[in-house]
Amino acid sequence: MLQTLEALERRVVRDDDTTRYLMRILPYRTPDSDVDGTIVTFVDVTSVAQVERHQRLLVDELNHRVRNMLTVVISMATQTLRRSDTLEEFKKSYMGRALSAAYPLLSYEGWQTVLLKALLLGELQPFFLPGHSNVILEGPNVLLEPRAALSLGMAIHELTTNPSPKPKEMHKGRWRWKLPAVMRAG
Repeated sequence: MLQTLEALERRVVRDDDTTRYLMRILPYRTPDSDVDGTIVTFVDVTSVAQVERHQRLLVDELNHRVRNMLTVVISMATQTLRRSDTLEEFKKSYMGRALSAAYPLLSYEGWQTVLLKALLLGELQPFFLPGHSNVILEGPNVLLEPRAALSLGMAIHELTTNPSPKPKEMHKGRWRWKLPAVMRAG
């Protein structure tokens, strides 16, 4: 630093790795601009380093989720393309699948687990009669991981939106789910 007369700045970590500092070494100049020594300062930047580390973790997690979502999108497109004879048929089928209730539900929940009942309510909501008298949902609280919720949401979406031989009967009924004894709490 004394040779170049430029400020030197380095990050320094305590031996026990508990505190991080920003060390600055600057030339000390007299009023007539002669260098008469150095000034060394240490600024505690531990909280800044923690925020930076947390930010890196968030970006890594976001990248992971984006890759997973792209995999789902590509898989949906590939499967839909195989079953479509025309571009219009592909568009109609693909957009319907992409608009499954699972994605907004997962997004709202921060891409954490979601309740099976909430997923079913979202997928069946367009078909409810006033008071939900045409659909009964029964079962224990089951949490679904995001990937499982997307897959199941698409399957339910397909079952509820594909034409039925008896359209008026299509959305009547009872939706029940059970857990094997080994999976029950308690």
